[in-house]
Amino acid sequence: MALRIQNNADDAAALVQDSNIIELNRASLSFDLSLAMKDHARRLYNLFAEFKRHRVNLSDEWWPGDNLVMVARPPL
Repeated sequence: MALRIQNNADDAAALVQDSNIIELNRASLSFDLSLAMKDHARRLYNLFAEFKRHRVNLSDEWWPGDNLVMVARPPL
């Protein structure tokens, strides 16, 4: 009986360690994604700001799979 309790304790310790590793991996992935998206978010924010100021024209000739064409006017 004591051996069985020891095995259960070892299994529980291994499970806790595995869950800690999973949480660490999830946190690391979240941090990596935030770093990767930081530059894209800044570009999208700037594009939206320019669009709101009517300085960016998105072409109507865009189809999925094609490249998006943007034309920016020089500042007034």
